[in-house]
Amino acid sequence: MIHGSYSELLQRKGESDSDDSEEPEYNPLFLDDPEMRSSKHRTVIKQAGYIVSCIPFVKPNDMKGELNELFLAKHGDWLESRDMTLSKIRALKSKIVRALRMP
Repeated sequence: MIHGSYSELLQRKGESDSDDSEEPEYNPLFLDDPEMRSSKHRTVIKQAGYIVSCIPFVKPNDMKGELNELFLAKHGDWLESRDMTLSKIRALKSKIVRALRMP
């Protein structure tokens, strides 16, 4: 499997590398932040030399709803449609990976 970024392919036509525009850099993890795996109900205890994170059990559907709410709060201001959710993005990514693994 090939790993890497396709950011160089996402440049607009006629745009060159010498262009000194102030556009933000491409970030493949902008929408699907890998840190967004647990809900807002967690306790973090920081002491000298160690950090402990306690995450209580949450039903999978409740967790999915909370993560979608966090996603909407983080990215909702620029999304065109409120129908786009983190779980839909992750489901699409999973389907793409399965399709690429098929012989």
